[in-house]
Amino acid sequence: MKMGQNLAFPGVGARMEDANMEQPDSGGPNAPEATESEEHRNVHRQRTLKRARVVLEDRSTIDCTIRDISKGGAHLVFGDAFKLPETFRLINVTASTITPVRLRWQRGKEAGVSFDGPEEPAQSHL
Repeated sequence: MKMGQNLAFPGVGARMEDANMEQPDSGGPNAPEATESEEHRNVHRQRTLKRARVVLEDRSTIDCTIRDISKGGAHLVFGDAFKLPETFRLINVTASTITPVRLRWQRGKEAGVSFDGPEEPAQSHL
């Protein structure tokens, strides 16, 4: 265990970014499966600062930044705190793509999403 890490409150004593990073894959055929409430990922998240937009069901958009990204999801940061819906679409402005996503967690101005469908060109949405 790292110094300053608290068993009762994971992430306490660590920076917010460190608390949201993946844990190494403990792997193996006998490894327990992760549940939705646990944050076990089998893929590495790449730190980034990409411009993005959330597209809501009514077609309104909210600007955000993608702080890190993997094949399975992303960590988003917003300018203001507000309640996100369970599902929405995410435009990666930098890559000109749009992807359906599912909200996995939200704390203040930050949120974690999993990709919920294929990535498509976003030219008509930009």
